Amino acid sequence: MEPAGAMSDETIRTLNGEKVQIDAYLASTQGMHGRTRSFASDDRRAYNKILAAVRRTLEEIASTHPALHRHLEATLTVGVSSVYEPDPQITWRLTGAEA
Repeated sequence: MEPAGAMSDETIRTLNGEKVQIDAYLASTQGMHGRTRSFASDDRRAYNKILAAVRRTLEEIASTHPALHRHLEATLTVGVSSVYEPDPQITWRLTGAEA
């Protein structure tokens, strides 16, 4: 690379323009306080969607069947692995036409 003094004005303007573009791009990739921005992984986005669906469903259940809602809130864990752990002594009583 030649020394800056040996470059033409046009070359210097071109390089300065490229520097401005590079600086703008790098600034767009930084988060608050200059920290690197992090983006959710596919796994994290899937987890968030599942969690939102479970919460939405639990809210719907709460309005129609409060006892079932309390039971699920106490026995359902949503995380990396979702787990339903009811009391082993629970007895289910089904009612209705298909019971």
